[in-house]
Amino acid sequence: MTKKFFALLLLLPLLWPAISLAQTTEQIITLNEVREDNFLAVAPTVKISGQVKGDVLVIANDLEINGQVDGDVLAIVGQIKINGAVLGNVRVIGREIWLNNKINKNVTLAGSDIIIGPQAEISGTLAFWAKQLNLAGQVAKRIDGQGQTINLAGQTSDLYLTSEETGKITLSAKAQLGNLTYWAKSDKQLISEKPAKLGVVTYQVINPEKNFSRQLAVLYLFYRLIAAFGLMIVGLVLINLFKKPTKNLVDQMLDSPVISLRWGLASLIVIPLIIIFLLLTIIGVPLAIILAGLYLMGLYLGKVLAALALGEIIISYLAKPLTIIKPLPTLIVGGVVLIFLISLPIIGWLISLLAISLAWGALIKPWLSPKNPDNQDAQN
Repeated sequence: MTKKFFALLLLLPLLWPAISLAQTTEQIITLNEVREDNFLAVAPTVKISGQVKGDVLVIANDLEINGQVDGDVLAIVGQIKINGAVLGNVRVIGREIWLNNKINKNVTLAGSDIIIGPQAEISGTLAFWAKQLNLAGQVAKRIDGQGQTINLAGQTSDLYLTSEETGKITLSAKAQLGNLTYWAKSDKQLISEKPAKLGVVTYQVINPEKNFSRQLAVLYLFYRLIAAFGLMIVGLVLINLFKKPTKNLVDQMLDSPVISLRWGLASLIVIPLIIIFLLLTIIGVPLAIILAGLYLMGLYLGKVLAALALGEIIISYLAKPLTIIKPLPTLIVGGVVLIFLISLPIIGWLISLLAISLAWGALIKPWLSPKNPDNQDAQN
């Protein structure tokens, strides 16, 4: 069972989008439908009119949410319209983003055009990167963001905005704003139509070097955000399609970390040497290419398994005894912490190597360890 599972895992990142798109050109949750768990979709069009009691994770060209989402919304889309209430956070990367209802927690958006409609109420903070932002709704806490064109006509607390070199920030007469700190090349980039309420306005000249560093930081943040989203997607696929084998592999990592680490480090070194040898033989080039592809996919899956293991350790430590540990919180907690750790300077690469080695060892051990009749059942 473990070997079959391992083979399927290696092919899963390539097969999953094809499988989803082959099933249907769109995925729909109808008006009276209630999803008791998480909703995961990879499709050209996704429409949610019912209720999702878990999280929504979607990769799509068009996503429309008219029903209620009790958890978080994470999406990479061409266009998204959120017309229903979201009780958790909203994290979206997309070309065009519309928010038209209540969001109970924080919102992080990156896109070309972002529209916060008059019916939108964000109870937490708003962070954005956009070519154009139109704010007509309410944001209870602060706004941090950068854009080419920023139009403010809604209500919010303090704002910290950066206008690009040829951009502008417009304060509508309808706006009710707290203190505003903005960075721009010129103070003329702020256009005030005498808003109904406005706190202290502070202007800061953009330092080209600091602005370049800030843009690099934003690009790095995008990279990490996409990496985290990809990890969550693959992790959810494993949890939903291979729940028991995935749990067994995570348990093996936690029960025998030294053995898994030993096998993992050895295989991480030996397999590339085999690939090089096959490339040198010329006739082994096709096999080397296949093995290299499987090797790289295995490395990525190693991060997913390491995130699950790390999340289980953290939640087990923080939770009360006898608490049932649910897979999704485990994946989210472990994934966030793991990505943070491997992003650390100097030691991040070492943490990444150890995490992947630990998971890779659990994956590869059944293939390389000698057969033992006494533990054959345990492996299966």
